[in-house]
Amino acid sequence: MAKQLQEVQIPPGFVDGTAREIKQRWLKGNLVRFRDGRLRPIGGWSTFPLSRHSETLDSAVRGHLQWRNNAGVGLLALGTAGSGNPNYGKLYAFEVASPATFTDSTADTTSGSDQITVDDGTNFEVGDIITGAGIPDATTITAVSTNTLTLSNNATATATNITVTVTPTLSRQRLRCDTIRLSGNGRF
Repeated sequence: MAKQLQEVQIPPGFVDGTAREIKQRWLKGNLVRFRDGRLRPIGGWSTFPLSRHSETLDSAVRGHLQWRNNAGVGLLALGTAGSGNPNYGKLYAFEVASPATFTDSTADTTSGSDQITVDDGTNFEVGDIITGAGIPDATTITAVSTNTLTLSNNATATATNITVTVTPTLSRQRLRCDTIRLSGNGRF
């Protein structure tokens, strides 16, 4: 006699107890989530978009904690494994800061060109919104090369030393960091 497969509907979610107590339930899982009542993998990690001006870590992260204070400011603490001998880690305390609008009064434009020149291009990043005399509305920065910025729209006027206002995108959130050296065994 041929055996038939029978579909079993297991409710979503993990429950505590022994395997005998919880028949036909999910008991344990790691790096999974439930979507439409079915068990699915998380689907990979995504990086937290940081500015190129952010702090770098000394080694692999061993533990972290994130929270918001009463004012709604995002806070993050990371503990690293450390490197060298003795192998003491570091504790990094971060505050997530939203980017602020800034101005630069050294920009030079050329009519009909999609490039402007500034004294220092390190403050600008791709995706930032830029406004100023001779720069059309809703213009963004599409490329940054040393002190030359490429814009999404051509400039409409020729001017020297104009003041441009830059509104950074939310992906330019930065982490303000304080590093605390751990003493003792210092391991996380």
